[in-house]
Amino acid sequence: MIQRKKTETVIDPNKVIVSQQTISEGNSTSNGATSESPVDNNMSNTIEENNSGVKSSKNEQSTNYESGKTETQVISAPGEVKRLTASVIIDGNLDTGTINTITQSVENAIGLNSERGDKISVASMDFDPAIKMEQENQIKEFNKWST
Repeated sequence: MIQRKKTETVIDPNKVIVSQQTISEGNSTSNGATSESPVDNNMSNTIEENNSGVKSSKNEQSTNYESGKTETQVISAPGEVKRLTASVIIDGNLDTGTINTITQSVENAIGLNSERGDKISVASMDFDPAIKMEQENQIKEFNKWST
Protein backbone atom coordinates (compact mmCIF):
# COMPACT_ATOMS: atom_id res chain seq x y z
CA MET A 1 0.00 0.00 0.00
CA ILE A 2 1.31 3.42 -0.96
CA GLN A 3 0.69 6.51 1.13
CA ARG A 4 -0.09 9.70 -0.82
CA LYS A 5 1.01 13.19 0.16
CA LYS A 6 -0.42 16.35 -1.41
CA THR A 7 0.93 19.86 -0.75
CA GLU A 8 -1.08 22.88 -1.89
CA THR A 9 0.14 26.50 -1.68
CA VAL A 10 -2.37 29.33 -2.17
CA ILE A 11 -0.96 32.84 -2.72
CA ASP A 12 -2.99 35.67 -1.19
CA PRO A 13 -3.23 38.62 -3.64
CA ASN A 14 -3.20 41.16 -0.77
CA LYS A 15 0.34 42.43 -0.15
CA VAL A 16 1.70 42.84 3.37
CA ILE A 17 4.46 45.34 4.29
CA VAL A 18 7.44 43.40 5.67
CA SER A 19 9.87 46.32 6.18
CA GLN A 20 10.04 50.03 5.45
CA GLN A 21 13.02 52.40 5.53
CA THR A 22 12.94 56.22 5.20
CA ILE A 23 16.08 58.38 4.74
CA SER A 24 16.01 62.22 4.83
CA GLU A 25 18.96 64.62 4.31
CA GLY A 26 19.03 68.43 4.35
CA ASN A 27 21.65 71.21 3.71
CA SER A 28 21.32 74.98 3.73
CA THR A 29 23.66 77.95 3.33
CA SER A 30 23.26 81.61 4.33
CA ASN A 31 23.48 84.72 2.11
CA GLY A 32 26.88 86.32 1.33
CA ALA A 33 29.03 84.03 3.46
CA THR A 34 32.77 84.74 3.31
CA SER A 35 35.49 82.31 4.17
CA GLU A 36 39.28 82.53 4.04
CA SER A 37 41.36 80.33 1.82
CA PRO A 38 43.31 77.81 3.80
CA VAL A 39 46.20 78.02 1.29
CA ASP A 40 47.92 81.24 2.37
CA ASN A 41 46.85 83.42 5.27
CA ASN A 42 49.39 86.17 4.42
CA MET A 43 47.89 87.03 1.10
CA SER A 44 44.40 87.93 2.09
CA ASN A 45 42.84 85.48 -0.31
CA THR A 46 39.16 85.23 0.34
CA ILE A 47 36.46 83.20 -1.21
CA GLU A 48 33.10 84.78 -1.34
CA GLU A 49 30.11 82.56 -1.55
CA ASN A 50 27.12 84.39 -2.79
CA ASN A 51 24.60 81.60 -2.81
CA SER A 52 21.38 83.28 -2.14
CA GLY A 53 19.58 80.80 0.15
CA VAL A 54 20.67 77.54 -1.48
CA LYS A 55 19.02 74.57 0.15
CA SER A 56 19.38 70.95 -0.76
CA SER A 57 17.27 68.11 0.46
CA LYS A 58 16.99 64.38 -0.24
CA ASN A 59 14.16 62.04 0.70
CA GLU A 60 14.34 58.32 0.04
CA GLN A 61 11.81 55.67 1.03
CA SER A 62 12.15 51.92 0.51
CA THR A 63 9.25 49.54 1.21
CA ASN A 64 9.44 45.74 0.96
CA TYR A 65 6.20 43.84 0.40
CA GLU A 66 5.46 40.13 0.65
CA SER A 67 2.42 38.23 -0.51
CA GLY A 68 0.66 36.16 2.12
CA LYS A 69 0.34 32.46 1.47
CA THR A 70 -1.41 29.45 2.92
CA GLU A 71 0.17 26.01 2.67
CA THR A 72 -1.88 22.87 3.23
CA GLN A 73 -0.52 19.34 3.44
CA VAL A 74 -2.86 16.37 3.11
CA ILE A 75 -1.59 12.86 3.76
CA SER A 76 -3.96 10.17 2.53
CA ALA A 77 -3.88 6.74 4.08
CA PRO A 78 -3.75 3.73 1.79
CA GLY A 79 -7.07 2.13 0.95
CA GLU A 80 -9.00 5.23 -0.09
CA VAL A 81 -12.62 4.63 -1.19
CA LYS A 82 -12.93 5.68 -4.82
CA ARG A 83 -16.54 4.68 -5.42
CA LEU A 84 -19.24 2.83 -3.46
CA THR A 85 -22.21 0.89 -4.82
CA ALA A 86 -24.97 -1.02 -3.02
CA SER A 87 -27.93 -3.10 -4.13
CA VAL A 88 -30.92 -4.09 -1.99
CA ILE A 89 -33.58 -6.60 -3.10
CA ILE A 90 -36.66 -7.11 -0.95
CA ASP A 91 -39.11 -10.03 -1.06
CA GLY A 92 -42.59 -8.93 -2.13
CA ASN A 93 -44.11 -6.22 -4.26
CA LEU A 94 -43.51 -2.79 -2.70
CA ASP A 95 -44.96 0.55 -3.77
CA THR A 96 -42.71 3.42 -4.96
CA GLY A 97 -43.01 5.39 -1.70
CA THR A 98 -41.76 2.43 0.37
CA ILE A 99 -38.86 1.84 -2.05
CA ASN A 100 -37.89 5.56 -1.80
CA THR A 101 -37.95 5.38 2.01
CA ILE A 102 -35.73 2.28 1.98
CA THR A 103 -33.40 3.95 -0.53
CA GLN A 104 -32.94 6.99 1.74
CA SER A 105 -32.34 4.76 4.78
CA VAL A 106 -29.67 2.74 2.98
CA GLU A 107 -28.01 5.92 1.60
CA ASN A 108 -27.66 7.24 5.16
CA ALA A 109 -26.48 3.89 6.50
CA ILE A 110 -23.62 3.51 3.99
CA GLY A 111 -22.66 7.21 3.81
CA LEU A 112 -23.52 7.67 0.16
CA ASN A 113 -21.53 10.45 -1.55
CA SER A 114 -22.97 11.30 -5.00
CA GLU A 115 -20.00 13.60 -5.84
CA ARG A 116 -17.72 10.58 -5.59
CA GLY A 117 -19.99 8.63 -7.96
CA ASP A 118 -21.63 6.38 -5.33
CA LYS A 119 -24.84 4.63 -6.41
CA ILE A 120 -27.57 2.58 -4.77
CA SER A 121 -30.26 0.36 -6.22
CA VAL A 122 -33.36 -0.86 -4.35
CA ALA A 123 -35.81 -3.31 -5.93
CA SER A 124 -38.62 -5.56 -4.80
CA MET A 125 -39.59 -8.94 -6.24
CA ASP A 126 -41.22 -12.19 -5.26
CA PHE A 127 -38.62 -14.70 -4.13
CA ASP A 128 -38.84 -18.43 -4.96
CA PRO A 129 -41.62 -19.85 -2.74
CA ALA A 130 -39.94 -23.28 -2.47
CA ILE A 131 -36.94 -21.76 -0.67
CA LYS A 132 -39.28 -19.75 1.59
CA MET A 133 -41.21 -22.93 2.54
CA GLU A 134 -37.96 -24.76 3.28
CA GLN A 135 -36.78 -21.95 5.57
CA GLU A 136 -40.14 -21.88 7.40
CA ASN A 137 -39.93 -25.65 7.95
CA GLN A 138 -36.41 -25.26 9.38
CA ILE A 139 -37.64 -22.57 11.78
CA LYS A 140 -40.57 -24.78 12.92
CA GLU A 141 -38.21 -27.70 13.46
CA PHE A 142 -35.83 -25.52 15.49
CA ASN A 143 -38.68 -24.14 17.62
CA LYS A 144 -39.96 -27.67 18.25
CA TRP A 145 -36.62 -28.71 19.78
CA SER A 146 -36.04 -25.51 21.75
CA THR A 147 -39.31 -25.62 23.74
